[in-house]
Amino acid sequence: MWASAAGGSRPFGPSPRAAPSPRAMRVACIRAHGGLGEMRLEDWPEPVPGRGQALVEIACCGLNQLDLFVIKGMPGVAIEMPRITGGDIAGTVSAVGAGADAAWVGRRVLIDPLI
Repeated sequence: MWASAAGGSRPFGPSPRAAPSPRAMRVACIRAHGGLGEMRLEDWPEPVPGRGQALVEIACCGLNQLDLFVIKGMPGVAIEMPRITGGDIAGTVSAVGAGADAAWVGRRVLIDPLI
């Protein structure tokens, strides 16, 4: 769901956590530890919001220090790969799952990456 620097080939693959959707989203994905060269721009299936969740169409997103730690690898911390980068997100709620208030659809939101 996120903007990034990308280069070389752009492999495509589904998110292991995403439910099937007819729409695709562009993500900055880390497939392995290393440097910024490990980030790739990929198309992934758009996730479907689960119970009590919201789907946000991203307008802008920052690459922050946590993303750099993930790319470099943190000793003693296992990080599941592949991983979509990005934090400090602003966008618009495009869908909500069961049990979520439908009034959120269309609202502009800011997402705190610590939540």
